[in-house]
Amino acid sequence: MVQERDKIIDEIFNDFRVIGRTAKRGMKPSAGIGRPSPAQIEMINIISGRGSVTVKEIAETMRVSGSAVTQFADPLVEAGLIERHHDARDRRIVNIKMSPAGRRELSALETHGREHLAMMFETLSNEELETMRDLHRKVIDNIVNINGQGNS
Repeated sequence: MVQERDKIIDEIFNDFRVIGRTAKRGMKPSAGIGRPSPAQIEMINIISGRGSVTVKEIAETMRVSGSAVTQFADPLVEAGLIERHHDARDRRIVNIKMSPAGRRELSALETHGREHLAMMFETLSNEELETMRDLHRKVIDNIVNINGQGNS
């Protein structure tokens, strides 16, 4: 029984890898920086979700150093997708926010991503999609519960 469960989990793990690679391949590269790295995508999501955020807050959220955040941010700044500003009261504090061009690019990427996922899942019926969504939410709830207990 345990071996069968382990085999199924291995199959799901491999399936996630195939789906992940296919989803990444389908993402439209940004005009300014080519294909953003996973870390840059995570950083963009943090910034877009919070508006203006400090380098320190990004570093803490991503669990990386401030210098790593700077390395992730530099190409995005050069491409005009994000903006860096020093805090008026304390110049040591650097705030980062999406630029208008970055918001447009993010919107275009999200639209393209939704279209690509719709294509990937077109063989599933609405009922199958609902089941998949429900199962994913069940797993996510379990992950949140595990992480909430200090096991992150």
